[in-house]
Amino acid sequence: MSAANVEQGALETFSASGGRVDDLWHKLFEEAQGRELYYQEITPEEGGETTVYGYPRTAVMDLIYDMAYPVIKIVDDRAIIKVKSNRNVTDFFVIIQSRRSASFIGKHGQTLDAIETLVGFLVSKRFPGKVSINVDVDNYRRKRQTFLEGLVKKVVREIERDHHERPIHELLPKERKFVHQYFAGHPYLTTESRRGRQPHDLYPAAQGYRRGLMERTPRVYRVPRGQGGMVYGLCAGIGEHLGIDPMVVRFILALMVFVPMSGLIVVVLYVLFAVNTPVKGS
Repeated sequence: MSAANVEQGALETFSASGGRVDDLWHKLFEEAQGRELYYQEITPEEGGETTVYGYPRTAVMDLIYDMAYPVIKIVDDRAIIKVKSNRNVTDFFVIIQSRRSASFIGKHGQTLDAIETLVGFLVSKRFPGKVSINVDVDNYRRKRQTFLEGLVKKVVREIERDHHERPIHELLPKERKFVHQYFAGHPYLTTESRRGRQPHDLYPAAQGYRRGLMERTPRVYRVPRGQGGMVYGLCAGIGEHLGIDPMVVRFILALMVFVPMSGLIVVVLYVLFAVNTPVKGS
């Protein structure tokens, strides 16, 4: 295991190479005399020893400030800039306070994302790997996430009620990732990215038999056996038309059959209806 402490311009850098990453981190921490470090691990694609770089957290934050300052001042020369990091020093946050928030945000946060990408690129050029930087203005990111959470919950409730697709329009890459992750925990709904009216449309979709329910038939058909039907296939056809599970229709029909004075009438109506209902696909 080898170690080095060098100056890269104004940024003090600690580095160590070896096999065990935990040992390298500990080595750099001792060399930095207990100062809080920002670490990056670099492993060659062809294999070999891993190199861990360590940079004083405060020095990295100063560098980010210096890189972000001229970019942000183009939009608002009176903006106040603060740079923070999370507890584990894996992500950095550029917080902007400005009376011209709308100029920083742009349409659905596109301008803010562009600033974030540019600052991240400028900072990452000074490091062996990419630096994770998040840019926000007047707490817009959190407000937008709260809005998206409410929107997604509303869409889920509506789809569960009538099984109709409802596209979510004009989402940025980060927002599409957030929505994908939200739907990942749903028992049968998932999300698909398709080219719709806008290039960033996201479509919640059902899995399994519920996908068919989202494409409800315009009228009642009998569903043949082998495609979901059982006796005449009438209950399956009613289920597809109403967008509900056919087992619910069968259960209700079975209960009505056992109701006194109405069971025979229900059976007769079922047979007449089935005989006069066309088969799906015919």
